[in-house]
Amino acid sequence: MAQEFDLVIKTLAERYPAHFVQLVRGVPMEKVERVEKEVKVTENGYEYLMLLEVQTRVDQEMPRGLLEYTAMQYREFKKPVYPVVLNLMGRLQEERYSFNCLDLTVVTFNFRTINLAELPGAQLLHHAPVGVIPLVPLMRHEMSPEEVLAKCVERIAEAPVE
Repeated sequence: MAQEFDLVIKTLAERYPAHFVQLVRGVPMEKVERVEKEVKVTENGYEYLMLLEVQTRVDQEMPRGLLEYTAMQYREFKKPVYPVVLNLMGRLQEERYSFNCLDLTVVTFNFRTINLAELPGAQLLHHAPVGVIPLVPLMRHEMSPEEVLAKCVERIAEAPVE
């Protein structure tokens, strides 16, 4: 089941990269384009890559893998990388990974975490770009799950075809 979630989210992120960037950063961007598996973003004239890692459940080993992938992307594209973990369920507490050797802090790595269960679903249902509406049922709501799904279907049906 986790693989199906991953596939659906990756497909949405590929089809609507600007919508996912807006979910993470909170504002529309000047320019968003796909670069292989990542997204190149221009925000206030600043260009960077956004690396989005989707987690079906919290994986304590994920930060190390994210560090490795971030370093590879930085090396390959020679652009700053904004690493993001999108947790579909659960909550990752720490937005940092580090390790030491003797008296030396070798690496301190920070990343952004979006825990869907903590986001205000009703607000995003009405204001988020349509590409992230399929994530809204996983967010915090006061409505019943059936009502949330019905509202999501309405919102998607109303969206202009891109």
